[in-house]
Amino acid sequence: IRKAIEKVQRGIGYDISPKKIPEQIHFNCTGENFKVVVDHHSTVKNFLIEDNGTVTLSVNARHKNIPFTLLKKWLHQRSSAILLPWLARISIGHGLPFNKGIIRFQRTRWGSCSAKKNINLNRAIVFLRPELVEYFFIHELCHTIEMNHSKNYWALVEQHCPDFRQLDKELKKANKDIERWVY
Repeated sequence: IRKAIEKVQRGIGYDISPKKIPEQIHFNCTGENFKVVVDHHSTVKNFLIEDNGTVTLSVNARHKNIPFTLLKKWLHQRSSAILLPWLARISIGHGLPFNKGIIRFQRTRWGSCSAKKNINLNRAIVFLRPELVEYFFIHELCHTIEMNHSKNYWALVEQHCPDFRQLDKELKKANKDIERWVY
């Protein structure tokens, strides 16, 4: 507890600025850009529409958290549509089968692989550049064979991704670049 208090006092690892609706959303993994428009109204119904690279949030001004809820739901759907087929392609291409892929909201990790060979992916992966996404998929797919981080595991990762060391270092730092609204 003392260490956490010291981190907060020094401002390390914690962003205490208020969350803001982004004006633009950029999925690094696909290069897609979305303009975000907030349309305030006085009716009860709140909704999100995506059209031609614009995400329009139509929200009642009294509902402060609804825009974030709508954006997160949209992000979850878009992440599923992008990441799950991509994971399947990498799996087939590298001969590393898995049972099923699941998109989740995880604050502290990019994903995981269960003993049943289910791969959980953080929806925020769409904000990573493509090389990091593919490395991460290989990392998790290798866990379907080696459920640990032993020498054998890292040798398997290296077989499928020779430059994994640099990518792994970059991946460990990438979380700090994700905007607060995502969480």
